[in-house]
Parts: sequence; C-alpha cells; structure tokens
Amino acid sequence: MTIGLGTAQFGLDYGISNSSGQVAAQEVESILGYAQSQGICVLDTAPAYGQSEDTLGALADDSFRIVTKTRVDLGSGRTVAEDLDCSLKRLRRDRIHGLLLHRSSALTGPGGEQIYAELVRLRESGRIRRFGVSIYDSRELDAILGRYEIDLIQAPLNVFDQRLLDDGMLRRLKALGVEIHTRSVFLQGLLLMEPGQLEGPLAKYRERLSAFRECCRSMHVTTVEAALGFVQAVAEVDVMLVGVVCRSHLEEIVAASRVNLDVDRLREFACSDEVLINPSQWPQRPVQLVK
Repeated sequence: MTIGLGTAQFGLDYGISNSSGQVAAQEVESILGYAQSQGICVLDTAPAYGQSEDTLGALADDSFRIVTKTRVDLGSGRTVAEDLDCSLKRLRRDRIHGLLLHRSSALTGPGGEQIYAELVRLRESGRIRRFGVSIYDSRELDAILGRYEIDLIQAPLNVFDQRLLDDGMLRRLKALGVEIHTRSVFLQGLLLMEPGQLEGPLAKYRERLSAFRECCRSMHVTTVEAALGFVQAVAEVDVMLVGVVCRSHLEEIVAASRVNLDVDRLREFACSDEVLINPSQWPQRPVQLVK
C-alpha cells in the first residue's frame, strides 16, 4: 500500500475540520515537494474541486500519477472524451493514470453502455491507463460488476466506516484485479476532533468518538496513528488517500504511518449509520471549531 494525496483542499475550502480554507499555491508546492521526497506519487483530483486541476497542472510534474473524475453523468452536456479533454488541458498533460465516474449511476442508468464503451476507447487510446467509479457503498458496485469490467475504484474506508470490509467487497474486487483507492481515512477530519466539537446532527456521536479516543490512549497511539494504521492493515488496499492543508500535516501523516499497531480492537467501532459515515449527509458546515 502507498499513501496518495487527495487534493480537494488545493482548490476548495473543504473538510469538516478545515479551519484554514483553501491551500495557497506556495504551500501546495511545498506539500508536493515533500510528497515527492517520500515516494508519494498518486494525486486524486476532480473538476468539481474548484481550482485543483489548474493548480496541479502548474505545480505537479510528470512523476506524479493523477486520477481525476468526469462530470458527464452530472448533466454537463459533454461526452466523457470532451470532459477528459478539459481536465487534461487544466492538468497540462496528454494522459493520466485514472479516470473515475463521480456517480456509479452513469453506468447503471440510461446510456450506461455508451459511456462504458467510450471509457474503453479512452483506455485503448492510452489517454487513461485505468477507469472506474467513485462509490459510497457496495450496493453501487453490485449493480456495476454484474454488467461491466472496471479496473479502478475509489471508496470510503475508516475506523467508523468498515462496510466494504464487513461485506467482503474488497476481497471480491482484489480477486478481479481492480486497483483499490480508499478515501476518508480520517472521515474528513472528524476522527481527529474533540467530541465536544461535534454539533447539530453529529452531536449524538460524541460518545462513540470519546470511546475511540479512549481506545487510542489505551493503545498508546494518537488518533492519527490509529486511523492510518487501521486502513494500512487492510491488505486489499493499493492507495490510501489523505488530504492535508499544509506540509506539516503531511509530515505528521508520514511519520504516523510508520507506527506498527494491532488494529483488531478498532474493529469494534464499525458503524452503519449513514448520518455519521457519509459526509454527503452532513450539513455544509455542521461544526464550529472550539477556539
């Protein structure tokens, strides 16, 4: 497994615990330089991430493998190839490692066969090496795998959201030769917060977060080390995506990723409540950070 960088923060004010806003270009350059020195080479972006693609086009050299997403399923009026052309222009590249559909419904809904055929042609042309989907749960993949062959997926996995582990989907994907990228290792930063910072619809999960933090203390690890270690212990995962807002955050993550720990105790924190584990269910700004 390798660490990859999620770059939403490079183009947007993104994340439940992000109090510093969009990352400045100078800081992005520093982050990418450090990432390169540590062998971190996968960058995940999307047209929906504000200026992220433009920023990477200006600052990320060809040593990085870029995965972006297509908005063709969101009513853009363009074909997948046309949408990819726009991304490649912003990224200043002729080809990229991967292209994901933002929504799996693009393949399972009307016109899915046409979109799939176009993705295959783009892979055959060499403009993308792999293609697949970004998903929230196994139900989406069940509908796709019965009809199509894909070779890349991005899915959430963290201490609270263990669904793809529990239902065996990660093992199934690996057996099919699919490259697996996981996101939300910190649950958009929620796993690193103080319980009292959870407000609104998330306030009822303060006790669960407190229990997780107490477990970390008893294991003599930080919450960052525990969150990273849990995902790193999943053999099927190829790339673990993390988002950072400054170089020091990435330095902390790299150091924490080198800590070995027994993650069996963390399995007890699995939760299927989408109000907690699916950030798309959260209000735009559900939390005010304690000063």
